[in-house]
Amino acid sequence: MASYLAPEDIEDQAATFLRKHHPQNTIPIPIEEIIDIKLRVNIVPVANLMRSHELDGFITRDLSSVLTQ
Repeated sequence: MASYLAPEDIEDQAATFLRKHHPQNTIPIPIEEIIDIKLRVNIVPVANLMRSHELDGFITRDLSSVLTQ
């Protein structure tokens, strides 16, 4: 079961994550690079994901891959 986080806690978690993984604090944030290279999570493009499953993307149960349109 997912736990509830207050908006302030989510902001704190996001800021901590960015300080660790993107200390340059520049825009745009290279999220694909952070996910793929630093976190070693595979980014897998899936054709027609939105059309066939009404999803923009999802992460696998074992947290090893992100499937995206």
